[in-house]
Amino acid sequence: MNDTWNKLKIFNSVLSKEKDNKQEAIQFYFQQLWQMDNLIILTGSGFSQYLDGPLMSDLSKDVLPSLIYRHLTNKPIETLNKKFVSSWRSLWEINDKLWNDIEINLSKNSTESPQSLSEHSASLNIEEKISALQAIVSAFKTIDFPHDEFSTILNQIKKGIVSRISQICPPINKDEFKDFSEKLRPYRNFIKRLIKHRRPQQPRVKIFSLNYDTVIEAACDLEGISCITGFEGKSVRLLNPTAFDLDLNFRSTGQASIYYPDVIHLYKLHGSIDWVRNEFDGVPEIVQDHSEGLNNIVIYPCYTKFAEALELPYYEMFRRLGECLSRPQTVVLSIGYGFNDDHINQMLLRAFKNPSCQFVLCEPKITEATQADNNPLLKSFLKFAETSSDSTVTDPRVTILGDKSAEFPEILDVIFHPVELESPTDQIKNLIKQILEIGQE
Repeated sequence: MNDTWNKLKIFNSVLSKEKDNKQEAIQFYFQQLWQMDNLIILTGSGFSQYLDGPLMSDLSKDVLPSLIYRHLTNKPIETLNKKFVSSWRSLWEINDKLWNDIEINLSKNSTESPQSLSEHSASLNIEEKISALQAIVSAFKTIDFPHDEFSTILNQIKKGIVSRISQICPPINKDEFKDFSEKLRPYRNFIKRLIKHRRPQQPRVKIFSLNYDTVIEAACDLEGISCITGFEGKSVRLLNPTAFDLDLNFRSTGQASIYYPDVIHLYKLHGSIDWVRNEFDGVPEIVQDHSEGLNNIVIYPCYTKFAEALELPYYEMFRRLGECLSRPQTVVLSIGYGFNDDHINQMLLRAFKNPSCQFVLCEPKITEATQADNNPLLKSFLKFAETSSDSTVTDPRVTILGDKSAEFPEILDVIFHPVELESPTDQIKNLIKQILEIGQE
């Protein structure tokens, strides 16, 4: 076994008992799973972490410090209202020592926040802070109390989140996109392996992503794989969920239609940084637009996520997830999802009642069963996956991959055994590349 396999923690009531040829047994098991008709991939922020995609703590550290500090620099420190300062410190959980650092910077008229504020911000729960600000704005609106400042802060946090996530994928017209395309290689291989491990004519792989970034779309584009996202059009791309019900086939003159294999369906459950609202002919539409500075359609991290998920366009994406989870011959592969969204967790628990539904959960934080105590869903799934003599509790349909080796892209070779990935087109491209390199020597 290589180092990844040695470090990997595997929780499955049957596979965990395997002593001899464990790697071969697990890889064979996974190969059989990916042959099931209904393959669902669920991705969260951990999936994009390899590309410097932010986790929640990263968003807090990257977005909050300058915002907290900037709103204190509107007035000289000696004229700051004591009541405002007290409320501001309470909102951002600023202790006396940290406040002293801030006061020193303010007295120097520094435009940069102190390093200690950045470190402190990483410990803040940005979801909790957005929720608190939303509650303040809502309450102040109700009693007709001035709320502009809090609304401004809330909007700046939201714009900061979108701006930070937009940095993951550089625009294609930028020089850095070439380097990015190579760094994207594990994601490109992931998409290719998804398709290569399937049998011809099987239903399309469905990726349900909780991320706002466009990593999956970029990987598909670079590999020539059609990524159906629910949008139609070329110069003006409008959301039309019925696009998921269409399909692609070859059709040559005088021949019947031939199944086109290189297609996936991508559902952005929480929206995307390239979704915006616009109006055409008096009808509100959702448009794909990569321009900066627009009001993006995303569900921001806050306690009202579940309620927002019931609104359009998110409702349609969640409806399709629920429908897919209830189908026979279903397997769910989770990568980078932290199991912290109750509305997603409830759907996964309901899916467990589907007797033909299998689960493969990649969770790097889990190295032993007791580490899931703070997460009810993981705790339930670990009970099913544990090796136990109590057959009424365990269930071989659940496999949990834990420890650092379960992070992407390290987990890629485990879940998808490397296969011959080169299509004839890829082989021709590589041959041309080799010829050009020889010519330059």
